[in-house]
Amino acid sequence: ENGMPLLPSLELDSEIWRRAMHAMHEGRLQLIINSLRSQSSDDRAEAIELLCALLGDHINDSINSDSFWSALCNDDTVAVISSMLDDRAPQVQLHALYVHTAAAIAS
Repeated sequence: ENGMPLLPSLELDSEIWRRAMHAMHEGRLQLIINSLRSQSSDDRAEAIELLCALLGDHINDSINSDSFWSALCNDDTVAVISSMLDDRAPQVQLHALYVHTAAAIAS
């Protein structure tokens, strides 16, 4: 559905969900997306650090891999995430960020 890869092995636990919801209310999820769009590698690195803080150990082992960077910073991926972040439903926004991050890791 919607062409989005779902990775059931990477379920959100309650602590990750709580932190991510808190971040979303502070506008940090949109900040992450904006930073991933940046041409600056420093901005992208900061975005990855924020993702690590939100998603925890699921992504820490993968943040230096080329496949992670190319998938997560891919224009198409960012466009999909951004369009989902325009949705007002917090669950949709969080799903967009989490699923595409997880997909990037798994690629």
